[in-house]
Amino acid sequence: MTGKEKDHGMGFMIKKSSYALFFRIGSFGAAYLFTLVVARNLGPAAWGSFTLAFTVVQVLAIFSIWGLDNLIVRTLARIDKTDKAALTAAYFQSLSVVLIFSVLLSVALFFMRAEIAFKIFDKPFLSEHLKTASLLLTPWSLIMFHSSCFRGMKNMTGFTIFRMAVYVIAAIMMFFFIRMKSEKLPVTVFAISSSAVMIIAKISWLLFSGIKLKNFSKPTGITPLLQASTPMLITGSVFFILGWADNIFLGIFKTEYEVGIYDTAFKIAAAPAMVLVAINAIQAPVFSNLYHHGEMNKLQASVQKGSKLLFFTSVPVCLVIWLLPELLLGIFGEQFKTGSTALIILAGGNLVNSLTGSVGVLLQMTGKQKEYNYIVLSAAGVNIALNVILIPLYGINGAAIASATSKILQNCVAAWYVYKVYKFATVYNPFSKRQKLTGNSD
Repeated sequence: MTGKEKDHGMGFMIKKSSYALFFRIGSFGAAYLFTLVVARNLGPAAWGSFTLAFTVVQVLAIFSIWGLDNLIVRTLARIDKTDKAALTAAYFQSLSVVLIFSVLLSVALFFMRAEIAFKIFDKPFLSEHLKTASLLLTPWSLIMFHSSCFRGMKNMTGFTIFRMAVYVIAAIMMFFFIRMKSEKLPVTVFAISSSAVMIIAKISWLLFSGIKLKNFSKPTGITPLLQASTPMLITGSVFFILGWADNIFLGIFKTEYEVGIYDTAFKIAAAPAMVLVAINAIQAPVFSNLYHHGEMNKLQASVQKGSKLLFFTSVPVCLVIWLLPELLLGIFGEQFKTGSTALIILAGGNLVNSLTGSVGVLLQMTGKQKEYNYIVLSAAGVNIALNVILIPLYGINGAAIASATSKILQNCVAAWYVYKVYKFATVYNPFSKRQKLTGNSD
């Protein structure tokens, strides 16, 4: 590769990362907008009730999709885009499974809502929220699935825009109906918004892909499909635990008021990790290509350039959060300022997540996915244990400690493992003029 080609490749990576970051910021902004409208008009308890209901939906959506969202990405990426028969078969076979599973789980949620509200959360009022949430499960699952279809075809706009649209439409609807002052309103408008976006996403996908039902040949069977997607279901479940377990345990041990404050702090604290998500989106195929061609020095350079970018973007954002936690939370309402300590702790966990670089993607793209899954699984176990121990004692601060600790453990162990195996650090050192490239070619 010539210097000119190398520069072009890096420029392409930066351009793509910026593009992904733009849509990631848009998604965060849409979620913040919906949170802001609900929080400022209905308060922490209403937002907490929505968060608990939506968390239940997210749990069930994992099983509705059954790892097929990730499998469809890999499948569509490998299929020749002109082979409409193969594209159609892959799409409709996976779609049928997601549709059947989501409808069955929606019905189960509808009839078991009282048991979940009483026996798990000890919050009888939550039953009505879950009743409406049962109508949300299928649309939300299908939005997630179709977003992944777009990702499989390397269409980042389609991958991001529909999830963002759900929050934007829901926020607009909240403006029109906010006078109702009903705590069930957020779940209701979110379900309506998701249903509308689901239809738009499906139509958009069919138009974009050119897939038609008449091209659907005889299916290969559901068993091989589920066998291929089940490992991805397990991985997705573990990552869900790391991201949502604190809300669940807060809902079990504490009030919806505290859940609302914590979830708002959690969303603000995620800001330092936005660039990481964008870089991961484009770095994955780069890592895979360089590793499988034995270009370890270039792989190291790519990892460390990403880490340098993460350092100079995440540190300033985290410093703002640490210096102005009450001001940031106060945007959502005076009552939310009590979550300032939790916000500071959570931001620290996300900062470490960014500073350690794209370690998870690196290990997954270089044949170390089994080892990385062990690391993530261990972190999830620590997360659950700390939530159970600390939330009853320290409330939202205990949840923040549990979340930050497990995230720091996961990323530091992964970074250590990368150094042990590949002999280079993923963490950018701002005090070193040049990080020595020592990657081997094994």
